[in-house]
Amino acid sequence: MHWYKISVRPARLGGDEFGVLLRGGPTLGQAAERVAASICEAISAPVILPQTQTRVSASVGITYFSHEETKPEELIRQADLAMYSVKRSGRHGYRIYDPGLEATASRQLHTDLLQALTRRELHVAYQPLWNPPDGLLTGYEALLRWQHAHFGEISPRVFIPIAEQTGLIASFGAYVLRAACTAAHDWPDQVRLCVNISPLQLTDAHFAETVMQALAESGLPPHRLELEITESRLALDHEGALHQLVQLKEEGVRVAVDDFGTGAASLEMMHRFGLNRMKIDRRFISGLPDDERGYAIVHALIRLAHDLGAQVTAEGVEHMEQALCLMELGCDEMQGYLFGHPEAPKSILANQDAPLAVVAAS
Repeated sequence: MHWYKISVRPARLGGDEFGVLLRGGPTLGQAAERVAASICEAISAPVILPQTQTRVSASVGITYFSHEETKPEELIRQADLAMYSVKRSGRHGYRIYDPGLEATASRQLHTDLLQALTRRELHVAYQPLWNPPDGLLTGYEALLRWQHAHFGEISPRVFIPIAEQTGLIASFGAYVLRAACTAAHDWPDQVRLCVNISPLQLTDAHFAETVMQALAESGLPPHRLELEITESRLALDHEGALHQLVQLKEEGVRVAVDDFGTGAASLEMMHRFGLNRMKIDRRFISGLPDDERGYAIVHALIRLAHDLGAQVTAEGVEHMEQALCLMELGCDEMQGYLFGHPEAPKSILANQDAPLAVVAAS
């Protein structure tokens, strides 16, 4: 075995998905396959339970960093596609990503997506948002999930782009709004609902009408709904998109910009449109408190948002050290696995009255 010299870093991506980052030299390709084979072998070992035993299989997708312009999200998506290819072939094993998977996977998933709603494979999960200084639950973010009948849970990184490319995003977005507004109606008045909106949804001339209809049917007051818009030139430049956001704000709906700081349109959106909230992307949070540049960026973003009259939510908070650092910087709200994973609607009702305690000890 020669791959032991390779630097290996594992991470949980969500649910039962895990990622492994390998760093190495010319033999990295062989090392990646050896690591994948070792993972499959280790996981498939029999698990002894009382009066029985069982086995677990692993499906592994491999991709390689090819040039500096490749974004981490794209690498994960490519690995996902390779993994789903293994699942299509009967599960258990590994496959290396190749561009030919794109067309095959897109055709298969597009066909299945068309039937996902009628088959009731789509559902909404809710991840909590907290104000640690006060220990208060402030809201839940609605997250669309796809539990495929054959492949299991399909990552949003894979199916959301396909829904956008094929025009399915409008019907999916309407489904999430209706389901989430209905669920949020039973929450305490101080707990708001956050729903992600694709920039493509804003190009629909009836988008504002769809939002208001979901609110009216559920009985949820408009001020308890917050729409999270990913920064985009499309949202800024499309005629009527900003007009719809203004119309919804006049009705009392709140608007936030998601993944702030990851694109060129962030500051322009803040300048042209009075946003209620800025959500700082997890990539700026992950290195806190030791990352000096990340610390400076987060500090500046929080001050900027507050100067513009907006509140700040930090995404991807997973460690107490990060939470304490953000509290010192004056962050209004936090979200991440430290505070809770996405949950089903019924399970969150039992937890929403429980206070959160963040204690600093020295």
